[in-house]
Amino acid sequence: GYVFPPLLDEADDMMQAALLMYPFTKLRSLARSGALGSSNSISRILETPLPIRDVVDAIEGNAEALTEKVGNEDVDMCRAALKGLYERHEVSDEGVETVLSFTATLMAYGDERSEEELVYGVGVDSARKRITVAFRGSVTKTDFQTDACIGMVTRPNPLAGMPGQPDEIKIHSGFHEYLLKKNDSTGKSKYDEIMGHVLALFKGRSDHKLYSTGHSLGGALSILFAFEAASDSDLQIPSPVTCVSIASPKAGNESFRKANQLLEEQGRLRHLRVVNEGDPITLGPPASSKLMLLSMSPAALVATMMLSDKVHDEIYKHVGVKLKLYSAADDWTKDKKKAENGKVKSEEAKAKSNSSFFGSLFSTADAKGSGETEMSRAPDATADISSSLAAAFTSVFSSDNAGDQKDKGITETIHRFRSNKYKFSDSTGHWRQDFMNPAAAATVSHHYGFEYSHRMLGLRNELKGMELNDLYRNRSALGTSS
Repeated sequence: GYVFPPLLDEADDMMQAALLMYPFTKLRSLARSGALGSSNSISRILETPLPIRDVVDAIEGNAEALTEKVGNEDVDMCRAALKGLYERHEVSDEGVETVLSFTATLMAYGDERSEEELVYGVGVDSARKRITVAFRGSVTKTDFQTDACIGMVTRPNPLAGMPGQPDEIKIHSGFHEYLLKKNDSTGKSKYDEIMGHVLALFKGRSDHKLYSTGHSLGGALSILFAFEAASDSDLQIPSPVTCVSIASPKAGNESFRKANQLLEEQGRLRHLRVVNEGDPITLGPPASSKLMLLSMSPAALVATMMLSDKVHDEIYKHVGVKLKLYSAADDWTKDKKKAENGKVKSEEAKAKSNSSFFGSLFSTADAKGSGETEMSRAPDATADISSSLAAAFTSVFSSDNAGDQKDKGITETIHRFRSNKYKFSDSTGHWRQDFMNPAAAATVSHHYGFEYSHRMLGLRNELKGMELNDLYRNRSALGTSS
């Protein structure tokens, strides 16, 4: 049967795929415009299939032109994504273990109208037996307008009739229109277009699994895509569908949460929702535009709540199993410096590092970027977490008594360590979960891809041995904290 990889591998592979969407989309746009010249290597990036290794090489090889020509609306996300890739690049060069995957091949890329429509990539990784759909996050004016459309669209619940399931669900109107609205001329939605590529790839690959991912807006789109794919029993796609959403805003109401939860209970959907502590985007939207307008008049809001409990259907809820990354996550450079034991890299290695675009980009980060890195340092109290957690998991997973003892060990480990560098919790729908705090808007830099990539890399030891399926089996132990 299919063997799911460790949680760290799943989360980090998907995160890097999500972050690649920013610079690669811009690079393809520049190639189409002729701004990068007309060499064969430039023309190649507009073709598929294309190995992911070639994607990364193309980004690094044209990075100087990319930063010179990137628009103001793209620069923060592109730079953050490139910084994250550079960090992995240097870790790999230093011989430190990294889970960045270069075995996948890009099979389709939908960016012909990247200024007006969502952007997606579809790849296949036969080594990992995985087909992945990745969505780009917010970059263009249309993307941000989509984010701002916080009204809700009511749709039939595909699970209606099952115990505890309402007849209808409500979904963020902007995300719904971007992914699921039918095109007037073709009669197909972007979801239909993407699923056409996915189903074609599954022919002859029945032993593969479907993954979806994205950062920010892309994360929300990946949630909707995974829900649609998992809830359609007519699709010839092996269960479960796995979604790894990064920095996603909320995508639907309580009914949508319940429908997602049932799919998870039935083994048709797995969802790891990765969020940074202090990322304000993940806390919203709090409610639909209808309810937000009512809240401006307390009397009208109270009257509406007294007359109808439907007002509660206008409140957004998160879904899935949440992995919260704290800014206290260990800086991997600390470990590297310890490993060097006071030795300095050779001048040749320094020259190689500095000649790399990634190296210059990282070393010339602005004051804001340096501040973000500084905040990623761990308090002294967490110094022994890595070895303690590794020992706990070694004890659990090496046991001959794999069943109850493994579950008990996972539960104890979650309770013991969930408040240090990371925290797992279940999306229960409680109003206090991911509550919108206006003060969080001051920490928007925590939303950038580099900050996510950096914190995840700092947890490579702590998350070793952990599997998403084990968390689902022990879901009641995850807690319901914010």
